[in-house]
Amino acid sequence: MSMSLEELIREVVNEAFSQYEKSIDQALEEGLSRLRQHKSETMERLKNELTIIAREARIEAVKRIGQAELDAKRRYLQAIEELVESVIKESIERVKELKNSETYEKSLEVLMRGAVEAIGGRSFRITCSEDDRERVARVARRIEKEMSVEFSIEPVSLKTIGGIRIMNKEGTVQLDNTIEARLERLRSEIRTMIIKELMT
Repeated sequence: MSMSLEELIREVVNEAFSQYEKSIDQALEEGLSRLRQHKSETMERLKNELTIIAREARIEAVKRIGQAELDAKRRYLQAIEELVESVIKESIERVKELKNSETYEKSLEVLMRGAVEAIGGRSFRITCSEDDRERVARVARRIEKEMSVEFSIEPVSLKTIGGIRIMNKEGTVQLDNTIEARLERLRSEIRTMIIKELMT
């Protein structure tokens, strides 16, 4: 059987086309296989990267929350300290206003009597501000008679708003009852009162 030239050409073209289709199908299959493999690897890599990003985001969120909490606590404590300072300043202003009153002199007497009992003994040295020297001397004379003790007022004056510093004759025991020292000792109590007030 002889084939015509046209049939031969058609068969060669069909064969070539068939080979070409097989090559295309094979290339397509290989490409899809690589794509599936690459997709799987890419998805795994993306999943790992997303896990890392999520972990870092959680860590950053915890850090920011922690920092925000620290900032809030710092501002809270700062506000409390400002209130404490305000109370202390107001107390100092009130003492200044009362300084020339009988109430202030009675306060000096209470401070001196308390110091005598706390320190013990019979002879004491007192240091006070220049402004209080006369008042302290007057109160000291009254207490000396009533308690059978002896006071000497130191020639050096204290830089203080008010109050006294008293020590035994030897200078081994001292009690600082100046307004500033007393307010400083009350600082933690003032702070506690402010916190309680803020909590209610």
